[in-house]
Amino acid sequence: MSSNAKVLSILLWIVALLFVGYGILKYGCNSDSCRIFTFQKIATADSFERCAELGFPVMESYPRQCKAGDKTFTENVGGVSNDMIRVTSPLANAVVNSPLVVKGEARGNWYFEASFPVRLYDANGKELVVLPAQAKGDWMTTEFVPFEVILAFGTPTTETGLLVLQKDNPSGLPEHDASVSIPVRFSAVSIGKNSGTLQGSITLGPICPVERMDQPCLPTPEMYAARKVSIYLSDKKTLVTTVIPDAKGKFSAILPAGDYWVAMETSSGVGSVQGLPALIHIGRGTTSSISVSVDTGIR
Repeated sequence: MSSNAKVLSILLWIVALLFVGYGILKYGCNSDSCRIFTFQKIATADSFERCAELGFPVMESYPRQCKAGDKTFTENVGGVSNDMIRVTSPLANAVVNSPLVVKGEARGNWYFEASFPVRLYDANGKELVVLPAQAKGDWMTTEFVPFEVILAFGTPTTETGLLVLQKDNPSGLPEHDASVSIPVRFSAVSIGKNSGTLQGSITLGPICPVERMDQPCLPTPEMYAARKVSIYLSDKKTLVTTVIPDAKGKFSAILPAGDYWVAMETSSGVGSVQGLPALIHIGRGTTSSISVSVDTGIR
């Protein structure tokens, strides 16, 4: 065999081996360790999760996106769902502000008396609001029943929070507890860039039927704490937050700018309250003050 023929034979063997190697890499190995070329990884990427696993760049948009060659995959951030409850709004990690509409559907045995509690916390675990979600149909069933609740809340001090939908458990037994949690992000408006302050003070009395000069009857911290102040939107129905006066009868709340209906809870019909209820305007970057006088009715 001539030298030229030998060279040609060697080249043909090299080309054949390259083709065999290419075929093995492309079709004969399903392990990521075999995917050493970018074209292999692009061909394999078929979802956001797979794209990210293969090391392609992830864009920090919402929802996040991963780009593999000319293919773009979007992260699935659909609503929370399990066999008992499905939440369609808000989505996980969605940007929210007040009022927040929470909706979805839950099986009838998630409810009790056609409702279940929904709580919103900030990142420090502070409860911002708790309200019952109401069934929008007959809840006396094991099938899914739609629900909805509108959460109006005061200004959070953290950028993120947690929405918790709890199964109503009238028995109080821990084995019947259940809940789903959805991480949320508060908008710039919600975290105080368009908010003001409501502050107030309460005077409370008389405390004793007969008061002696040397033994004055003073309100206790518990007496002030029993006079909770409820803050609603201007519709007088949608609860934003409830604040409890401190040991000296002072209270305050940071709220998005707007109009609010402020009322005081009373435990009985005895006595009277002056100064509340009232429609209060909260301006951006301002403080609105109110004074409340509570006549206990003690004579």
